Amino acid sequence: MKTLALLLVLCVSVVSLSEENRLVVHEWGTFTSLQDEAGNAIGGINTDDEPVPAFVHNIARGLLLSQSELPPIFFQGTPQCHPGVTMRLETPVLYFHASHEFRGRVDVCVEFTGGWLTQYYPDALAVAPGADGYKFGELTAGTTGSLTWHNLEINAANSGPETGDHVWTAPRAVQALQVKTEKGESEKYLFYRGVGHLEAPLIVTRRENTLQIAANAANTPAIPMLWYADIRKDGTAAYRTIRGAENAAVLAETPARFAETDYKQTSIAALRGDMCASLLSAGLNGDEADALLNTWELSYFKSAGARLFFLVPQEWKKASCR
Repeated sequence: MKTLALLLVLCVSVVSLSEENRLVVHEWGTFTSLQDEAGNAIGGINTDDEPVPAFVHNIARGLLLSQSELPPIFFQGTPQCHPGVTMRLETPVLYFHASHEFRGRVDVCVEFTGGWLTQYYPDALAVAPGADGYKFGELTAGTTGSLTWHNLEINAANSGPETGDHVWTAPRAVQALQVKTEKGESEKYLFYRGVGHLEAPLIVTRRENTLQIAANAANTPAIPMLWYADIRKDGTAAYRTIRGAENAAVLAETPARFAETDYKQTSIAALRGDMCASLLSAGLNGDEADALLNTWELSYFKSAGARLFFLVPQEWKKASCR
């Protein structure tokens, strides 16, 4: 059976501290899941389309090399094709916004229920049950990995490490405050990613020439907008916007194929524009939305294949900053 790539775009905004000393934190990131045409989750999907730079930390503390330098048995900080990996948590970043005069320190903790947070920068306190050094045990829906940055300095004077890697420099093109750890590592954002044993919130099945998009659980939040796209190696693409039904087990049905006349060189730019508009409506700033789409340009818009994009409702994500 053919596979269908599901990419979930996540956007969260958090406001903390007092109104007199206001700090706003924006986060974006993506999840990637793969399903076959019967809607079954595919495991062992931890691969790297765009490896991260050498200075990024791994939960496998014995791995002193970057993902690009690791032996080919490791992908995204985890052994290749780990059978428990059914979801990739791709490059979430946290930006901190305040006045230029703002000075302060915060503790930030992120958790991934059902997964490990395998790579991160700056350095953080990592907890990854079942992963110790080179040894990676069972990954289940009950596994909870976490990262904690203690006493993080906001609006630091330092700059981030030098790199020319597009996957790292694209998120820097944002007007946000520099952060620095007590050990001196600094960047314009907090970066982390990981792998999980979770199913996507949607199930996509194919029956002849029809795709049925259904909720994976009774408590799946409403997903009002989706984009179904098919991208070819020659750079042409076809896509359509799908309106999801509210309070329904089956959100939508759509033709599985596109007409030959639907494939155009201009489709990718149009798709990107539609996604950017939705990211702005969800709460991201314009430069943050551009940074997300630029970071994943290769995976989203230049790699051939069929994929379904949708925004995850904010209630799916919990973040804290204090």
